[in-house]
Amino acid sequence: MKKNLQESFTELLSQLFHLDEPSLDIGIYRIIRQRRDALRQFIQRDLLNYIYHQLATPSEHDPEVRAVFNHLVRFFNRYFHEGEFIPLHRFGKQQHYIIPYNGEEIYFYWVNRNQYYIKSSPIFYTYRFVFNSMEVQFLITEAETSIGNTKASERRLFFPAVPSWEITDERIQFFFEYRAPLSREKKVDGKKVTQKILNELLLQRFERYLEEKNSNLSHWDRAELIPELSHHLSRFTRANERDYFIHRNLKDFLLQELDFYLKSEVLGLEDITSMKSREWERLLQQARIIHEVATKIIDFLHQLEEYQKRLWEKRKYVLSTEVVISLKTLKERGGDVFWKEVLREVKTNSQQIKEWQQFFGFPEPPESLEEFAYLLKQSPWNTLPLDTSFFQEEFKNRLFSQLTARTPLTELLDGVLIHSENWTALNSILPLFENRIKSIYIDPPFNKDKEADYLYKVGYKDSTWLTMLENRIELARQSLRDDGCIFVRCDYNGTMYVRFLLDSLFGKDNFRNEIIVNRTLAKQSVDTQFTIRTETLYLYARSESFKPFPVERPIPPRWYPLLHFPRKDERPREILGNLYYPPRNRRWALSQEKIDRLIARGKVRINMERTYVDCFGKTVKGMPELLYDTETVGNEWLDIPGYAQRHHFATENAEALLRRVIESSSQPGEWVMDFFLGSGTTVATAHKLQRKWVGIEMGDHFFTVILPRMKKVLWGDPGKFSKEVGWTGGGCFIYHTLEQFEDTLENIDTEALPEQHQSIKNFITSYMLPWTTRRSKSLLPTHVFQDPFNFFITPYRKTKSQTQLVDLVFTTAYWGGIDIGHIEHLIHNERRYTILTGERYGEYILVILRPLSELDYTSDARFIEECIQKYRPTRTYVNGDCGVEGVANLEGLLKSVQFPVNSSQI
Repeated sequence: MKKNLQESFTELLSQLFHLDEPSLDIGIYRIIRQRRDALRQFIQRDLLNYIYHQLATPSEHDPEVRAVFNHLVRFFNRYFHEGEFIPLHRFGKQQHYIIPYNGEEIYFYWVNRNQYYIKSSPIFYTYRFVFNSMEVQFLITEAETSIGNTKASERRLFFPAVPSWEITDERIQFFFEYRAPLSREKKVDGKKVTQKILNELLLQRFERYLEEKNSNLSHWDRAELIPELSHHLSRFTRANERDYFIHRNLKDFLLQELDFYLKSEVLGLEDITSMKSREWERLLQQARIIHEVATKIIDFLHQLEEYQKRLWEKRKYVLSTEVVISLKTLKERGGDVFWKEVLREVKTNSQQIKEWQQFFGFPEPPESLEEFAYLLKQSPWNTLPLDTSFFQEEFKNRLFSQLTARTPLTELLDGVLIHSENWTALNSILPLFENRIKSIYIDPPFNKDKEADYLYKVGYKDSTWLTMLENRIELARQSLRDDGCIFVRCDYNGTMYVRFLLDSLFGKDNFRNEIIVNRTLAKQSVDTQFTIRTETLYLYARSESFKPFPVERPIPPRWYPLLHFPRKDERPREILGNLYYPPRNRRWALSQEKIDRLIARGKVRINMERTYVDCFGKTVKGMPELLYDTETVGNEWLDIPGYAQRHHFATENAEALLRRVIESSSQPGEWVMDFFLGSGTTVATAHKLQRKWVGIEMGDHFFTVILPRMKKVLWGDPGKFSKEVGWTGGGCFIYHTLEQFEDTLENIDTEALPEQHQSIKNFITSYMLPWTTRRSKSLLPTHVFQDPFNFFITPYRKTKSQTQLVDLVFTTAYWGGIDIGHIEHLIHNERRYTILTGERYGEYILVILRPLSELDYTSDARFIEECIQKYRPTRTYVNGDCGVEGVANLEGLLKSVQFPVNSSQI
């Protein structure tokens, strides 16, 4: 049956407001589901009544009513496809597109500009909906996802796992494996396997199961359940093949588009000269009503988008913190007394011993502690890496206290590894690393023509890729020092886009070089084109303050006279103990200072087989000569490999390449960053070159490739490059796992909506979401500070544990921009206290955390005053109330920095 325009209008709004998914129980959908009645009332009563009242007619068949509904449906359908927003600027009756433009000579634009690319994992690991008060879940038990910059040539599909489902009185769970098909699975009944076929086969099996078990499952209506399962299964598998975006300013965009639409499509201003006044008045009234109704709808869409944007921009909690430290460094920095405690702990820790044996060939430990201690003094075991993840929390706390008692943590740490989606990580650590990084290197996923690294929706492959890069580089730029720089590696699929993008982010004046690097040294034969052997490395400076350090490479050695171009200059040089005047009408090539440096390097000699006549006409036996055995590297780096295969990672960058990048752009002790870390070459090379480093990666290979690799670096990593730079092991780094956007959505809690609030003007369209979720765990509610050591959230990707403890100490450090000096965990009056000190924007900060339940405020105040006397901070923060004058509230600090300064308010 054909729908009338009113039905089309209400159905469209149900889709835009996500009311067409009343059973979905994940993320923003769960909130909408709980407010479904109020939203339906807004759509089906308030908006419709407004339209009919303004037009003074109760009939949906009235031409004016039909025109209003038609325009509203047409307008919003322009920008939403299957519930997804597509930001295409339109103009005119023929729907010609326009680009927002302010008269620049060259303007770089793409369709998803001004949006956030938010897909932080390739699949939903959990998908939930409710059917007849019964929860139904789709769960991923095994996922074969891409790592690095490669993508399998075969498309991955969702195959039912074994078992395929599990049924209890409260829940149905379906289990899937996300992988490429096996050889025997590539065809079904002679047809190529597709996700649709797999879904249909699963539902057929499940329906047969229900028929066989009908006596036990009689309270389920199969006629309703199977179609519902089919709908959600299709949505589950389809959603995992899409990219997702959040518009940064949806309201302004839609209002601008509405203005164009009203002028061109409703009022028809091009026909105004031939329009009668009555017709003009009718169209003006129609345009006013359309504007009013559309604005109300836009307000709610804006609320939805701004709310998700706010949650995306929220700095994320640190969920776990572990330290990896070389035994050599631990003994040096922790002292002899603590070292004895470490020996006792390690000797009885079977997990740590097992890892040493697996990675490094460590022998079975001897029985006595003395023999064990002697063994760990010997090479190569004296540099073994200790990982605190294998130890109890109490030992980790003592380790932090002991190490930072002697050396500030910021000096002790050589690097930071972060397991997280990279925009999330960059945003969360920015307060601490703003203007700190000297050099950034990234090798992002290439947008390959036939093997895209992402599954792109509606054909905007290049646009999605550009948005992903722009979001992250824009944020990373803020972490660079004024004299810092960024290297971006790219192949021919994206070089033209990346150059424009980097020009727009850093400015054309800050372009430094287009460096040519090797793609592969393998011999290839291609019939239709020349073999592609190189890729591009773009170098951009943060500002004009950046100056690269010259890098030399070897060339065949040759000796040349130490002479410059003909020009009279009679000043002599002292060379190897004798004074030499230059030949007549010539000059020496180098200053005395440079000659002295070259003599020290063995690059100057006196060739006694040659003679010359000096500027005074005297014949001199022996010509000063300079050895040319190196040349300064330019923008052609084809003398070194671009990729390596040491760690079985398809796009592992070569250490030789990263050495050149790092040595040309930083000095020892300065910070280097890579937020597309891949196999970890950047941080491994930086560590060996005595740079400090930050590495960010989201894949599971963080734990299977990167972390083991960095442990081997601390051990000494005996390889060619380590020998070249004299690396023998040692050091310390920290690694974190961060809360992700999916975790944030999972921990949004809603409150009941008081009846009186619904009568407040524009409450539903503008304030409902932020008001009803303001006490959610995701948004750092005040009550978590009652016991800061027991703040748990529910992880989206659940493991054996259904909850995850939040590390508020390092969350405070990163959000607050506190450069940690000392961390101490202690007990006072049978109450746990954690002391954190550090630098923040030129001030010395003291942070004190403790549980507040049954707190003796008098004793607590005395202890805090003792800490203030001991550490003498510029400013002190504590959680909760405190009886000490001048002490600031930690909740206030963290609430003020939880969102970026320019983030929208909710």
